[in-house]
Amino acid sequence: MSLVTHHDVVREDVEIQTFEGEYACDDRTIDKWQRLDGWTFEFKMVFIRAILCGSDIPKIMEYTLLGDPMNKKRILDGGHRCRAIHEFKRGDFGVDLLDGNCYWWEHDESRVRENGRGQNRQLPQEHKQSFDSYKLSVTTYLNITDSEARVKFNELNHCSPMAVQEVINSWCSNLIDFMRSEWAHFINDPNNCEYKDLQRMFCLKNGGIAKLMHMKVITGLFSIIHRSGETDEYSYCEPGAALRYVKANFGELTFTTQFTLTDIQNVEWPKFTDALKKYYMTMDRLNAKCVSLHTNGPMAQFKLVNHSEALSYFGYINNHMDTIGEPELAMFIDFHEKCQLYRKESTKIDKKLNVVKDPESFTQLQLEYSELEESVGESPIKWLSSFKTNGSGPNNLLKRRVILDTVFGH
Repeated sequence: MSLVTHHDVVREDVEIQTFEGEYACDDRTIDKWQRLDGWTFEFKMVFIRAILCGSDIPKIMEYTLLGDPMNKKRILDGGHRCRAIHEFKRGDFGVDLLDGNCYWWEHDESRVRENGRGQNRQLPQEHKQSFDSYKLSVTTYLNITDSEARVKFNELNHCSPMAVQEVINSWCSNLIDFMRSEWAHFINDPNNCEYKDLQRMFCLKNGGIAKLMHMKVITGLFSIIHRSGETDEYSYCEPGAALRYVKANFGELTFTTQFTLTDIQNVEWPKFTDALKKYYMTMDRLNAKCVSLHTNGPMAQFKLVNHSEALSYFGYINNHMDTIGEPELAMFIDFHEKCQLYRKESTKIDKKLNVVKDPESFTQLQLEYSELEESVGESPIKWLSSFKTNGSGPNNLLKRRVILDTVFGH
């Protein structure tokens, strides 16, 4: 029995002209489970300038996929460098050089001043030739599986630790690949209506979706539906826990998320999309009812405060409510309005308590506090206190589920 796995490897020096040409025509590619482009133009300019100066740069590692009839070369390590080279030659950015001008691969020279500084210029031909003939050190692993490639990718990136969402995105899993493909048509387009709906319904800022952050969001939401009725129903909404969920069946968790593609397409994904539809429809109905009751003002919309609160509503609406009729909508709105009232008025009283010095005024404010608490009841107070620390943690999500059980008399 072999103690280690060996792969056939080719090591070669490849001129940039050849390497970039193959990348441009997709004979070399970057897998969708790879990191997104995280380099700024400043980083890219420094890197391109290093090549123009003839400096050594780290080797690029790639692989060919077992069973790929096209035999494409797929980048394992060096994706940012590949993109920078390609974008420079494509004309996406220029590079500042010693004479104070910015040099582009192609540029109209007809209006360039002979001795000016701070101009955009075309890179001289001798520097283009030097750049194109620069040899990249490339190592290619031959005929390895997708799973082996992802393992190597994670090993190589230990020196530059990946964020949780990047690890989730690169994990070898039918579920993750399916999630990525299903949301690919809108997730990078802030003007898309599905993007806006996701943002609005789950209280997500742009930063909560961009740069693969949506992979944490979708994993947490999916886990709530998948684990419905189990004690760990709300256990995988935090970033680290979402990663544990994705790895289930490879760690200490007793269940598995290593679904077959058929199970995902025919069972798990339809359940999840039905849950999204039910949640969206319920939230739209709640908004419409608020408008009919109040016409305008803060009470005229059913607006959740943060993503943690949206997780609670999403889970409860789908996993703990069979039908949602007019009585249930009215109870949701009554509870939500009491939460809004307590949040607003308690903040005002707290501000006054922080500056008051007169004992009589202090006593009066405490009385107002007591009257406010009595008017809204215990549930809204407990609900709002659950967001003070780690609102998306399993304990607080479970607390809020118990609170909603009280509200609805379950």
